[in-house]
Amino acid sequence: GTRELFVTAGLPDAIGAPAVAIYCDIDEIQGVYSVVSGAYNTKLLDDQLALGVSGSIGCGSAEYNRGYFGVDKAAFNDLTLTGSAACSLPGKLTLTPAVQYVCLLDSEIRNGAEALYKDTSLVVGSVKLSYTF
Repeated sequence: GTRELFVTAGLPDAIGAPAVAIYCDIDEIQGVYSVVSGAYNTKLLDDQLALGVSGSIGCGSAEYNRGYFGVDKAAFNDLTLTGSAACSLPGKLTLTPAVQYVCLLDSEIRNGAEALYKDTSLVVGSVKLSYTF
């Protein structure tokens, strides 16, 4: 296990909803991982359906990349693209299916991940059910 400190900041109401997050590992790795992201959402069908797309790019310090991938350099690590469709249901419920694609950008990071984790990209599907008070 390890410990992290992190800070996030964003402008959710601005065009593109820009945001940045910085994660500082203060225990085992002692490295930094930063993410810049943006998103766009639009409502359809009398606000009963909200379609969303988002993307982010992450960068790791040399210490972070050495600890997680065995690569001793700072690099752009990953690209994440997400699409979602939030559907309003009766009783203040919302059902949100989503699909996310994650890939590693740097060839040395990719090679390190493949050797350690046997994978360099990932597609994830999810379904979230939420209730609003």
